[in-house]
Amino acid sequence: MSSERLTWLAAAAGATGLLYALYSHLNKPRIAPFSLQERRDTAATRQAFVLAVNLRFQNELQKLHFLAIWQPLAEYVKAAEPVALAFEVLQADNDPCNIMVYERYISREAYEGTHRTSPAFLHFKTAMAALPFKVELVGQSFLETNIGFML
Repeated sequence: MSSERLTWLAAAAGATGLLYALYSHLNKPRIAPFSLQERRDTAATRQAFVLAVNLRFQNELQKLHFLAIWQPLAEYVKAAEPVALAFEVLQADNDPCNIMVYERYISREAYEGTHRTSPAFLHFKTAMAALPFKVELVGQSFLETNIGFML
């Protein structure tokens, strides 16, 4: 076979592979990101489940260590968990070693079934257990009453 023919076949195979990759990308199931409106519409039909956890650290270095573990989980939740309505770390305005984790889901079942069984959460849980320091932690879960409003 001539080198010109081989070059042509290689180019055709490459183009076919590229077209297949593009087709696969365009036709794969959408997992993320989910629009804020899609999440709000889902939450409007039920009482949202909220988890608020206060964490107290001995120093800011410990807090930064926690945030480094938290950030990949937060990115995963935003991209891959449409059941999450909010997932945020709040910094106390008068104490740099005090933060609150605020999580809001369309339901308790969504929190327990989707979030707590995700690979990202399981990795986070393992990383938290391996921390070389103790974190003072107080948490409470809530169900929204739908009296008032949440944006």
